[in-house]
Amino acid sequence: MTTRTQLAATRPRSSLSRLAVWCALWCVSSTIARAEEIQQDFRTFKSFVQSAPDRVLAYARVKPLDRSEELDRQALEAVEKINRYTHLTEMPPPIHWADGLGSCAHPEAGLLIDRQQLVQLRDAIPAEPFPVLLMFVIAHETSHMRQYKECGRGVLFDVNRTRELELQADILGAAVVMTVGLREGWESHQRGVTIPAERISGTTNFLPTLGRLIGHPAWEDRTAHPRWDQRMIGSIVGYMGAMQKIVGENFIGLTKDGKTEQAEAVLREFTDYDRRNPFMPRLDRESLAMERGFDWSARVARVMVQDGFFYAEEVRKHRARNSVPEP
Repeated sequence: MTTRTQLAATRPRSSLSRLAVWCALWCVSSTIARAEEIQQDFRTFKSFVQSAPDRVLAYARVKPLDRSEELDRQALEAVEKINRYTHLTEMPPPIHWADGLGSCAHPEAGLLIDRQQLVQLRDAIPAEPFPVLLMFVIAHETSHMRQYKECGRGVLFDVNRTRELELQADILGAAVVMTVGLREGWESHQRGVTIPAERISGTTNFLPTLGRLIGHPAWEDRTAHPRWDQRMIGSIVGYMGAMQKIVGENFIGLTKDGKTEQAEAVLREFTDYDRRNPFMPRLDRESLAMERGFDWSARVARVMVQDGFFYAEEVRKHRARNSVPEP
């Protein structure tokens, strides 16, 4: 039986705020990249997405990844781990270096990752282990690949949903980082192997850095990328939701195996966490199924971009409805 405490013992020791910092830093630079670099040649994001992959790759002057190079190996491993542990896409998407373009995703060409951008992010938070930052960047863009598949590429042409879709990619990206860390850590734990914490995440609190970051200045403009505070809360909820989803899946597995007593203990833990924290993935006890990660992240993002949304107030109301006393 895997409890939340056991998962916590095997997960990377990471502050929730650090993931929010990456989100905010990442999307400030990706906003500029999409608006300026891509549109210089393709004029609009729509023309970029609709262009043939060979034209996109030629324009981006992409370079193939070489597994003998350290950075290339880390990027390829990140793509493989995301596919192995989260199945965000059916197959690992193609990945290319597209230096100077700004990292982005094309439905057929795959992931175009800008090494210059990665260096800027690494330099902005030098104490943070680089593989984690790289994992989040790739997970964010892979989330866009999933959006193409689930919604059709046309959904990204609706400028009034830009903020919502980007926030969903942040939530999924954060959830992926957490899920990979948990599942890889648990597998290693079962083999008697300890993964050094610094390989997955660091231990520094980046809240002071977060306070200096600037998100998109538009307050209620849904055609713009999310504000820094929306990215912060989205990444935190993604982080928490990934852990809750694994606990729920553990309950399902124990129930199917007939381990009733253990399943009930895990369910109590799941239910208690759900009563205290809003926006968690849903568990259907009748069909023994967890809400899909894509559906959950879309549902949460849709609420978070509404005018007047305030996370602390949502937590207060959620706990009041569930008769949970404040600590």
